[in-house]
Amino acid sequence: MRTVTFMNAMAASDLTPDPSNAMISISDAPGWGDPGLPQSRFDRLLRIYFVDGHYSGETICDMGRNFKNIYSAYFDRQRAYQIREFLDECDGLGIQNLYVHCTAGRSRSAAVALWASRHHGYALKGDPKHANDMVLDLLSDPHKFDHLLIEADRESLRQHETNTFGMWWKKLVRSH
Repeated sequence: MRTVTFMNAMAASDLTPDPSNAMISISDAPGWGDPGLPQSRFDRLLRIYFVDGHYSGETICDMGRNFKNIYSAYFDRQRAYQIREFLDECDGLGIQNLYVHCTAGRSRSAAVALWASRHHGYALKGDPKHANDMVLDLLSDPHKFDHLLIEADRESLRQHETNTFGMWWKKLVRSH
């Protein structure tokens, strides 16, 4: 039976890997909460970085053109696709035991493990009651916020064009 287990970083550092295991290592940033798993310990290891937080469509609308800068370290479409592709590779390789860790082993890792169990047939070990809902939502639908992000980009472009025109107009008025 294929299993997926989520855990904290300390527990992940104690694992003894074998070729039938794979690991998804989630940290805020390189070196932050990362148990220092050497690549050679796992045949299949995905290191991925994002903070444990939430945002919503309302957040994107409220932040507008500033959203991408302020929330750049949060889970997004690109990171969702990285995890999905890694899990597809694990399926193709016949990985039997998938381990997912984050710093505390409660929300980010639980969300990824829960999604892997639902969509890749792994038996889930652990209670995912604290799973990060936004991570789970974006794994299920990586394009969930695309329409809002496109509108934020349009707003940013409109703002840039307005500012550029305003500067041009001021220079023109000053020169006369």
